[in-house]
Formats: sequence, C-alpha cells, structure tokens
Amino acid sequence: MRIDKKTGLVEKALGKLPDKTARRIAFKTPLGRVIDDSRKVYVDGRKLDVPVFSNIKVPADYCARYVRLAAEQMFDKNYEVANAWGLGDVNRVVSQFEDSSMWQMADKGILQPGMVVGLEFPGSDYADRGRYSHVGLMIGVGSYGPLVAHKFHEQTRVDSPGEIEGLGLNPVEIIDSKN
Repeated sequence: MRIDKKTGLVEKALGKLPDKTARRIAFKTPLGRVIDDSRKVYVDGRKLDVPVFSNIKVPADYCARYVRLAAEQMFDKNYEVANAWGLGDVNRVVSQFEDSSMWQMADKGILQPGMVVGLEFPGSDYADRGRYSHVGLMIGVGSYGPLVAHKFHEQTRVDSPGEIEGLGLNPVEIIDSKN
C-alpha cells in the first residue's frame, strides 16, 4: 500500500467529521505504528501538517521527544534534549502561567507557535520529578483557543485548553528554544 493513498483516505474521512472530533483521531493502523505521517489541522486560518511520528521514533509516553522533533520539523526550532520535567532547565523559560490562562498568554503574545507548554499531570508516574511531567507544542490558535500538539500515552493529539484540562493536565510554564 502506498502511503500517499493511505493519507488521502484518512484526509477524506477526517473531512467528513466535525472539527473537534477530527483533531482527536490518532492513527491506529499497523502502518501508522511504523511509518511517520502527518495530519492536517486548521490553525490561524491556514492548514498545518502536524507530524504523527512512528512508535519506533517516538514511543508511548515520550512527550518531550515528540515536542522536540515536531518543533524542529514545523517551526525550525531546536530544543535541547531532556525529559519533560527537565526541558525548562536546559532551554529558556519564558513565563509561568500562575493566574493566566493559555488564552490570555496567547493574546498577550507571550505564548507563540513553536513554544513548549510545560503541563502538570498529577496522574503521571513521573509527577514527583519536577514542576510538571508532560509537555506539548503550541502550534497556533484555532476556534477553540491555543492548540497544543502532544504525545499523550500512545496518541498524538492536538488539543485546545478545554481538552487539555479534560485530560487532567494543567499549564505551568512556557519554554522556548535558546536559538
């Protein structure tokens, strides 16, 4: 099976679904597990290709690796290698969320596409490692707010602030690459 045919079929199927549902679909086919792919997401009035890396390249729960590879591919940004809880230590912390929401940080221009959002995940086995144990990549602002691409367990997801909260994640800080 040719990959472009598979992608075409997936895009056709996603086009028939409501926006919110289409964004949450992960590729679960046998081919999707070993071959890199992407999916289209509409952000800021334009279509973006959000990478869906193979499980060989980015295994389940390797959110920091996903963010680093996606930032390089989508925004030509190079983040230093670290686990989620150490990403802020080896890169540049831009701001803490404190009393501000993702919407407010994006409106102020503090949270921008290509930046990493450190997310507290109390349900994680790594919750005791630092300020947060999960990270996602801000890819732009959609109709539901700032959109964050991330690897959550086995799924590659693109979520709005409400969906992130529904997963039990809380934004803690904004990180940018040193370059």
